[in-house]
Amino acid sequence: MWVDPQASSGGVRGVGGCRCGVADAFAWQGRPLERLTGRERQVLLLLGGGASNRAIGRRLGIGERTVKKHLTSILAKTGVSSRLAAALLAQHRHAELCPYAGGVASEGVPEGHRP
Repeated sequence: MWVDPQASSGGVRGVGGCRCGVADAFAWQGRPLERLTGRERQVLLLLGGGASNRAIGRRLGIGERTVKKHLTSILAKTGVSSRLAAALLAQHRHAELCPYAGGVASEGVPEGHRP
């Protein structure tokens, strides 16, 4: 996805002065995902699949405001500053987040999720 720098809202500049926030996605490197709760991992996994807050809430049986609180916590724990960066993190580290990685199902996996 390309983001026009002129359309940016003037947020904190990332690597090389870019304002799109994508470079921000690599700020999490070296930060363990073990700090995330099980529910935060589920939210992050669904976010990485492109789900909206509403869709995440419906899938997990929680409210949209609760999803937003989980996302706020995820951003703080991973050190990323945007939803896009968190989604890229989820995609890049899917194997660490997904209980189905390696073909083993485990408890608490959002129904219907497959790698």
